[in-house]
Amino acid sequence: MELLPPPGALAWFSPDVLLATWFGAGLVEPLRAGLAVASVLTVILVARPGRTASASWAMLLSIAAALAIASLEVRSGIGDDRRIVVDEVLGVLVLVALIATWRRIAITAVAALFLFVDRWKPWPLNVIETIPSPFGVLADDMAAGAIVGSAALLIWLAWPKATLAYRGATCGRTMKNGSALMADTSRSTKNGPKP
Repeated sequence: MELLPPPGALAWFSPDVLLATWFGAGLVEPLRAGLAVASVLTVILVARPGRTASASWAMLLSIAAALAIASLEVRSGIGDDRRIVVDEVLGVLVLVALIATWRRIAITAVAALFLFVDRWKPWPLNVIETIPSPFGVLADDMAAGAIVGSAALLIWLAWPKATLAYRGATCGRTMKNGSALMADTSRSTKNGPKP
């Protein structure tokens, strides 16, 4: 493990550096983004903010983060630096705003999926990442959080319907004639209902 210097050789205790590196998590090599996400995820899992609180924090933090990144860019000449990890924190806040009521283990699993998608940067995230401004630095991770959270939410909403449809299909295959079987079981004989 290695501690990286702050971006642009600025003082680590500068408010811009503290926010952009998520209180130094972005300076810890090789854990950078994972450490930042783990720190905010721990707070989320303990505090259990609702959807509105998570969305509100994401909005407020995005404004502060954009200002901090713009200041770093002006002061150091560095735009999107690997040590800047506040964008991953914002992505997790957007994700949690969508799935805030889920169980802790599910939120953790979806956050891990977010980190994978954030590293992979499929289309359109790779296009969004090229926006030349502090909002471009933030937008790809916020979009990744929205995409992963929406996909997880859609799967969760569709899952009960899919399993019910599957159960109905398997029951239909095991019963030769469901309505006839129901009629047979409702009649009683000397030895009980017919199988």
